[in-house]
Amino acid sequence: MTQRTLAESLAAYADSDYYPFHMPGHKRRLTETLPDFPEALQRAARLDITEIDGFDNLHDPEGILKDAEEKAAVLYGADSCYYSVNGSTAGLLTAISAAVPEGGKLILARNCHKAVYHSIYLRRLTPVYLYPDIVPRTSLAGTLTKEQIEAALIQNPDASAVLLTSPTYDGITADIASIAEIVHRFGKTLIVDAAHGAHFGFHPGFPKSPVALGADLTIVSLHKTMPCLTQTALLLQKGSRVSTERLRLFERIYQTSSPSYLMMAAMDSCMDMVKKHGAGLWDSFFTRRFNGKQFWAYWLLWTAIITVVLNVLPNDYDYSNIIRFLIEIAHEYAMNLMLYRSRWDRRLFVVITGYACFFSISVLPEKAWLLYSGMTRTEYVYNKPLYTAFIFLRGLCLVAFVILVRHFHTPPQENGKPRAWIPASTLFPLCTLFVLYRVFNAEGAAGENDAWTFCLLVMCAVDMVALFLLDQLESTAQMREALAVAHQRAEVQSANVKALGNSYKAQRKMTHEFRGYLFALSDMLANGDTEAAQSYLDELKVRQTERILLVNTHNPIIDAILNQKGYAAREQDIDLHFEINDLSEVAIPSVDLTVVMSNLLDNAIEACEKLEKQQRRMTVKAIYNKSDNPPTLFFSVKNASKPVKIFGDHIPTTKPEPELHGFGLPNVMDILHKYDVFYLMDYKDGSFLFCLEWADAANEKAVAAAQK
Repeated sequence: MTQRTLAESLAAYADSDYYPFHMPGHKRRLTETLPDFPEALQRAARLDITEIDGFDNLHDPEGILKDAEEKAAVLYGADSCYYSVNGSTAGLLTAISAAVPEGGKLILARNCHKAVYHSIYLRRLTPVYLYPDIVPRTSLAGTLTKEQIEAALIQNPDASAVLLTSPTYDGITADIASIAEIVHRFGKTLIVDAAHGAHFGFHPGFPKSPVALGADLTIVSLHKTMPCLTQTALLLQKGSRVSTERLRLFERIYQTSSPSYLMMAAMDSCMDMVKKHGAGLWDSFFTRRFNGKQFWAYWLLWTAIITVVLNVLPNDYDYSNIIRFLIEIAHEYAMNLMLYRSRWDRRLFVVITGYACFFSISVLPEKAWLLYSGMTRTEYVYNKPLYTAFIFLRGLCLVAFVILVRHFHTPPQENGKPRAWIPASTLFPLCTLFVLYRVFNAEGAAGENDAWTFCLLVMCAVDMVALFLLDQLESTAQMREALAVAHQRAEVQSANVKALGNSYKAQRKMTHEFRGYLFALSDMLANGDTEAAQSYLDELKVRQTERILLVNTHNPIIDAILNQKGYAAREQDIDLHFEINDLSEVAIPSVDLTVVMSNLLDNAIEACEKLEKQQRRMTVKAIYNKSDNPPTLFFSVKNASKPVKIFGDHIPTTKPEPELHGFGLPNVMDILHKYDVFYLMDYKDGSFLFCLEWADAANEKAVAAAQK
């Protein structure tokens, strides 16, 4: 039985004719004894057993459970693994009790799980609390630093172990590698509560597992971020600082004597899934839509759906039935759609091309052998050793293909709308599928099958090259768009510099004319001609209306931007309101600030122009908060708008020739990401809002220098 997984063994036992004269009391017969019991619980009860022959004992594993724990240890890179059906709570209690003697001393982070404090109470330990710093600009507690731990070890040489949480419940990770080096230099044990990091190490986008970074004992909750049942966890051991005998002893103490085989089967199946599938080919081309637990839950769902659908098809399926191709491709596309973010054009190409490559690679070794040996397919299939060997060979070829692609290819950043030439490129993999169809149905003249097999080899090579060339062409297109973005940015800057110059000239002209107006008024009043003076003033009011500044922030650059765009909005009959304060001390780089403000205001004006005049409205806020540390500029634009579809940081342009437009918002995003600016955009109830909070780091440095 140890060759099967635990779940397979439980299923086989459930289907057998054994009558259970053992616990649990439902005897796996809830369907018969309690027909009103929920159906889901009835199905689960069929697999619910206790420690019987062939199913090992968690507290002294020698068979199938020992194999399962060893499998998990290998996947995590640990020396030993201990299943916990009492969650990470039992794992923490076991680790601390085994690593620290009763009455001993434990150095720990103050933001640990309550199970740590229960262990301190039960074992009468002396805690040495270390308080993590608050993460800047948040109210979240961080994690411990290597300097804190080194100082604590110097002051407490009698401590037996150091315990910290990484990742924290807010997702903050510690520098485990550096901390492990310091703890081991002092000859102590490092325990890491990684309950929320069970997925660490299984994808290049995730941090490394604490096991790989040097932790002696690591506790992970499979049910938190992996597709597993609630209450399942692992205690992972690396090295020999803590004896396996003590770990097994305390595991027996803190865990139930009747562990759930449903939970253990779920843990084994979870590890088996990670071992078999890993991240897969699609991670080389797309960004995951979900992380951790959600991703694997949906992955399992779709795998189950595909398996069920394919097994519903007739077992005597003949490859001449092209419907099978279409069903499998449709399921692959739907699964990719749920699990990964991508434009539909790239998704369609990669799914069809990847499917064609996988199918071709699995077929070609077999066809090559049949051509070389002269065997018929019937002879080949009934030669069990040979047929089995080629199954493994096909599997190795597929694994090699995935490794090759993932080594040389990473998902590109996708921008803009779909490109027409990408769906057209699916012609190549579709031709490959047609060739596959002909390979399995070539019954014509001699040599026809050989010709189709050769065509399959060529088309498979073309598809592989196409997978790599796809994103080279995408990168070229993005570079061309980047040049257009730079050109548009230069135009914006040029327009604002011109506006600033015009504003300066107008101001000088007004200053010069103002002196003339004063002399004229002075002469009229001196001569007692008040009526003429009043008439002259009324005329000046009308003439100067267009020259009055809409806003005055005491910052000439921001004044130029806001007034230029303000007059443009007024010309379009937009009801415009400003809320500002003194912006004279803003020290944010003017070029980048100009691009951001100008683009956001231009977009708002364009959106209002598409509405009826009575619906056009805009509110612009620019507030400088000097009391913040560092000082921050809050800027927001809220405008009436038709419905807007927001895709992450992208809003598709509705203008004709979209490849030549739609660069304003990407320009804004590039700058905001460059300065790590907090921003928000949203559409609700006929209004679009874009707001940001920009930390003025340059002003902070100036203030600090002045104070010094």
